[in-house]
Amino acid sequence: MMTKSPQKQTNWSWLLLGAVLWVPYSGLAESNQSPREFIKVTTEQLISALQVSRDEIRRRPELARQLADDIVLPYVDFSAISRGVLGKHWRRASPEQRKKFTREFKEFLTNAYVAAMVTYVDDIVSLADDIRYPPVRWRPGQTHASVRTLLRLKNGSQAEVVYRMRFKEGRWRIRDVTILGVSFTLTYRTGFSRDIQQGGLDNLIERLAVRNRQNSLDARVASEAESGDMGIPFQGGQP
Repeated sequence: MMTKSPQKQTNWSWLLLGAVLWVPYSGLAESNQSPREFIKVTTEQLISALQVSRDEIRRRPELARQLADDIVLPYVDFSAISRGVLGKHWRRASPEQRKKFTREFKEFLTNAYVAAMVTYVDDIVSLADDIRYPPVRWRPGQTHASVRTLLRLKNGSQAEVVYRMRFKEGRWRIRDVTILGVSFTLTYRTGFSRDIQQGGLDNLIERLAVRNRQNSLDARVASEAESGDMGIPFQGGQP
């Protein structure tokens, strides 16, 4: 069984990552945006959009997946994240292993993202007046940036979230998120490194694939139950 990151850290990771990514295309069209503007504008548009659509998202989780596929994924640098997560194991992996891992890890993260967005949609909306965007050390023409955001939590404390980004192919892409000093990428690297040492990279890839197939089946069953169409998902055994 794959190692899990701490639940609290995972929940905040997806909640806050979602708070910058779930946005209409119009908010990402400006290729001359500074990285701070990118984070601020898209976050504000997200909250506005969710205020309108959150009830429908709760009723139809598949809508969250559709929006993620159409809007979110183009602005996440999954290649860089996969390299960072595997660390030294990436350098040792074959081209085919790298391709398979990137594909399955992307699907794994997307499934987790969609589930968190459905679960935390109200929390994201509630952040509207509690986010600050300090100045960023960045000059026009620079292609790498780290953007800090400060969130005021319900208990009165403050959480710092840092987005590491790269300007690539005409758009800013997120490569890592650090929450309360803990890197999203390094959190997964620690767990996956243990898994690889115990069972090898191919075994990790296969377990990711199995989990992704199960998530896909669960989502299909839930959708069919909602629509009243409870057809037989598979014939001839397990996938």
